[in-house]
Amino acid sequence: MGPLTARIRPIDSPDDLTVEQRRAYDAVVASRGRVIGPFTVLLHRPEIASAAEALGGYLRYRAPLEDAVREAVIVAVASLLECEFERSVHEPLARQAGVDVAAIAAGRPFAGDAGLAVEVARSLVNEHRIPDELFARARDRWGDESLVDLVSLVGYYAFLAAVLNGFAVRP
Repeated sequence: MGPLTARIRPIDSPDDLTVEQRRAYDAVVASRGRVIGPFTVLLHRPEIASAAEALGGYLRYRAPLEDAVREAVIVAVASLLECEFERSVHEPLARQAGVDVAAIAAGRPFAGDAGLAVEVARSLVNEHRIPDELFARARDRWGDESLVDLVSLVGYYAFLAAVLNGFAVRP
């Protein structure tokens, strides 16, 4: 069985699914290889699972952000929102991409594109805004299109943290 949760039955196998659930299940498996984590909950509402898979599939696998930037943002959001599941999944990926995971956990700034991306994520999660000076630096670095990807990545992983934390999904 998939992740442990005391709040809702996880859907992590294709058995006994409605047509809509099966369609969403198959899309998640096609994109990620298996159904784990938030998708075990979201499949109770296949419309949301399908939308989340499409957005997450783009942000995680097709958006033109560097691996270090993407993983640093995910770990930062997971840390700030105390999402054990996402942190456990993405910290090894962040380390592999060369991200200073210890600095993220300690709330320390660090250099490079990943550091700038984490500043953006921290600002959005903590202050719900990006100050003009920080926005200008991020826009100068990534341009409008990739900055949309970056801000959307923060929002997507905040959404996943809400699902995972709200339903007590554990790694």
